[in-house]
Amino acid sequence: MSEHYLNQVKNCVTFLFANENPPIALGTGFFASVKTKYGDIVYLVTAKHVIQNSSGKFYNSILYRLNTINGSSRYIILNITEFILLTHPDKDVDLVAILQYPPQDEYDYLYIPQEYFTNNEILNEKNIREGAKVFFSGLFTNLYTNYSSEQKNYPILRFGTISFLPNEKIIFREIKTPKSAHLYIIECQSLGGFSGSPVFFEIDRITPKKLFFTPEIYLGGIMKGHYNDIIETQNGIIRELNAGLALVTPCYLLKEILDTDIAKKQIEDVAKFSKN
Repeated sequence: MSEHYLNQVKNCVTFLFANENPPIALGTGFFASVKTKYGDIVYLVTAKHVIQNSSGKFYNSILYRLNTINGSSRYIILNITEFILLTHPDKDVDLVAILQYPPQDEYDYLYIPQEYFTNNEILNEKNIREGAKVFFSGLFTNLYTNYSSEQKNYPILRFGTISFLPNEKIIFREIKTPKSAHLYIIECQSLGGFSGSPVFFEIDRITPKKLFFTPEIYLGGIMKGHYNDIIETQNGIIRELNAGLALVTPCYLLKEILDTDIAKKQIEDVAKFSKN
């Protein structure tokens, strides 16, 4: 019997950590691929802010943890260099793709093929609108902290619905600073650790007999984080209130990143390196 599609989704996820001793949980990443004449090129995808410090600079290195095929897990050091790092030309896009292809004969993981990424054509063709089902999988830091002695990754799933699919940038606030970005809004809380999680649009609930990679499920975007309602009290104190909504970076922006000239050159360089 084929593995349930939700288990396959969880198997695309990895946990990201600061390269410290002990490692400090940062958020979630997942693996996605593009098909080229050289074969599948695999990337580790996450929200950009997950691998940046408080000053907005990328860490020199991070750790990501994957389950192994022998039933344990292992930390992998990822040195962040310009050669492997891809970002969007629009600096407001909270998204990054990093060349990374852990050997599948050692690690138990899957990657999401590019043909399951959404764009406006898919949204229109499949009539994906507000009210449609969504789900995402990632690292719940409270669970990780409380069960830190466990040796394997245990991604959890959260379910919700689409609240807003705008065709332009929306304005949101972080503390007092107004910002704008291309974002979707979903009705589901994003808690600590879920930033960078893959967010899927689900047209209809799929039965366990069907496979994950069917036309019924599409990668809708990448979790940015929870939507804060900013409240200023009478004495001027600013408070953030989790409004029960989450912000999602649309998947078409990931497609744009992977279709840049820089990404194409990167693929050519990888192919040349592999031949040598």
